[in-house]
Amino acid sequence: MKTAIVTIVIGPKYTELFDQYSRARFEDYARRHGYELFVLDREVRPLPGKKLTWQKCCLQDVEGLRDFERVAFFDSDILIAR
Repeated sequence: MKTAIVTIVIGPKYTELFDQYSRARFEDYARRHGYELFVLDREVRPLPGKKLTWQKCCLQDVEGLRDFERVAFFDSDILIAR
């Protein structure tokens, strides 16, 4: 089953932290399980008055994700361990 893992990392501060602490683990996990990783670095669509975390409710609007049978959303600040 074709599976995508999606996380949202918007802004230079969060990108730096994600790159430093999490990206390699996300990539390794995706590779180990045959998943494709999507790191969204901008809003999927404007949601005035909502925090950026609401963007995960708009994943159906991400063009590249429509080809996947399963889409799993992971918060960008989790730590993936073996």
